[in-house]
Amino acid sequence: MKTPTSAKFDTSTTLNIKSSIPKILGIIVIGFVFLGGAVWLILGGAVEKMGELTIIIGWAGAILCAITLPIRFQRLFFSANVRLVLTPRGLLDTRAFASEIPWSVLTGISKWTYQGTSLLLIEMRSDDFDKLELTRVVRIGRSGNKKMLGRDCIPISSSDLNISFADLETAIKAYALAHNPAIGIYDG
Repeated sequence: MKTPTSAKFDTSTTLNIKSSIPKILGIIVIGFVFLGGAVWLILGGAVEKMGELTIIIGWAGAILCAITLPIRFQRLFFSANVRLVLTPRGLLDTRAFASEIPWSVLTGISKWTYQGTSLLLIEMRSDDFDKLELTRVVRIGRSGNKKMLGRDCIPISSSDLNISFADLETAIKAYALAHNPAIGIYDG
């Protein structure tokens, strides 16, 4: 178990982490590139070389883009600029929760990395999880997270925040340890 340094962050105050407009725009551009590829597959662009299964893959990709692109546009134009708030009381990720999660209900924090993408996995007991006011996206994705990640947890990324993943990880772990010394901090 590693103990992060909190020298960068004063855990007795509130830390507001804002959206990053350039990161959100980059994600939107990538979404349109994938949508273009999906439409190309739907129109039969790879049927001769790879078979008709590519049309089904194209539809799956188009549906995924149709779900995720509006969420990104909503975050770009209609959401509050502050996305993640760390306080001495708890954690509020407005992308996932409608209310703050007290540090005391968290049981563990770990990092998951796959092909250069990293997430912090915030763990808590299922009964505490069920008491949270979750956003629609998290309610829908929760069962998938259980299957894919092997545990009931909340993934937090810095993909659309104006903070690096390393600083986000350090800040969350520092606040968690300062206000819930019993929490498990795991790497990997």
